[in-house]
Amino acid sequence: MTLAINNQQNKIAVSDELIDLLNKATQKLLVEEKVSPQVEVSLCFVDIKYIRELNYKYRNRDEATDVLSFLQEEELGGSLESTLEEPEVLLGDIVISLEKAEEQSQAAGHSFNREVALLFIHGMLHLLGYKHDSEEEYEKIFNRTEKIMEAINY
Repeated sequence: MTLAINNQQNKIAVSDELIDLLNKATQKLLVEEKVSPQVEVSLCFVDIKYIRELNYKYRNRDEATDVLSFLQEEELGGSLESTLEEPEVLLGDIVISLEKAEEQSQAAGHSFNREVALLFIHGMLHLLGYKHDSEEEYEKIFNRTEKIMEAINY
């Protein structure tokens, strides 16, 4: 799998340690969710102003959020299970506000890197079809996120 990272903000530094953590989480998530390694995900780090604009444009919510996921449904054309013969396909885009992640990490009392990894895994699970429109669905996505974090010892 290719994780294409694009940092479009300049307020918070993106460390090599964070990138390594996200790559590790990606690999574990692919195994846990039985997803083909022949996928590409675009991850974009933005500021709080830009994610608010995206949230309004695509969700009609005039507020800053922490993470947004955009599935490239028309590109998938079938299963995400492993097939080495297929070319790499773009699964979708994940957008994370690093400013919001920093706020949330401080409020939760854990590291910034942990918060970004949690948001990234959450976004990936949305791309794989997980939702949280009900309490049961929320619990399922929360538990999957925690399982992956435990699996990478973070």
